[in-house]
Amino acid sequence: MKTVGSQHFHHPVLGEIAIKALRTATRITAHWKTSQLLSLTIPKGLTATQVMNIIEKMLPDLLRTKPQGDFFTPGWRYSTPERDFVVVAGTDKSGIRRIMDPDNKEVRFIIPPEECDTGSGFINDFINRNLDDYARIFAEAYLLPDAFALANRLKVNPTSISISYGQKVLGRCNSRGEILLSRNLVFYPLELRNYVVAHEFAHLTHMNHSQAFYDLLNRYVDGQLDSLLAALKKHKLPFKK
Repeated sequence: MKTVGSQHFHHPVLGEIAIKALRTATRITAHWKTSQLLSLTIPKGLTATQVMNIIEKMLPDLLRTKPQGDFFTPGWRYSTPERDFVVVAGTDKSGIRRIMDPDNKEVRFIIPPEECDTGSGFINDFINRNLDDYARIFAEAYLLPDAFALANRLKVNPTSISISYGQKVLGRCNSRGEILLSRNLVFYPLELRNYVVAHEFAHLTHMNHSQAFYDLLNRYVDGQLDSLLAALKKHKLPFKK
């Protein structure tokens, strides 16, 4: 009988399940990666029937521990220095779509009426992809000019400043003086973008987080270190999982 390998499949109750079949696994484990995706690790060699029987036994606990979904619904708005993103209710069943206002300052995601109250993983995926594309396409144009202007004002000389991907790690500076900035900084206010860039500039002098580093950084941000750091910790990216 054919055994189950690593794969994705759709369960009628649980939704999408990502199966990892591992030779090193000795038991079945499951955890929710997001409210829309269950990760299931199984020992190699189990048949489809065996896996489905085990899932059915685990079903009550899996439903009990499933995270509550966080969905894009009408009224959601997220503003960046360059553009606003909004979700509005549609009036027909033409599916989700994206439109841009004539001034190119607002992006509207139109959600079909049947999705307005409950939300869906498909809607989340569509908007998340669009937001990620926005960051990928515009990060260089929006972030680099200000970063170079700040370098000139602070009289620092990084070897290079370029764009990378990262959500938790917003910036990096290596021993060669090369600075990487996360493209997701496009979703931060200008003062927080500048704070992150100044943080990396301070690493050009101190490749650590010593008191001397923070003293220099505080000078770079005109004595606003504490308030900017607190604001940075509170700021949330627009993506929904």
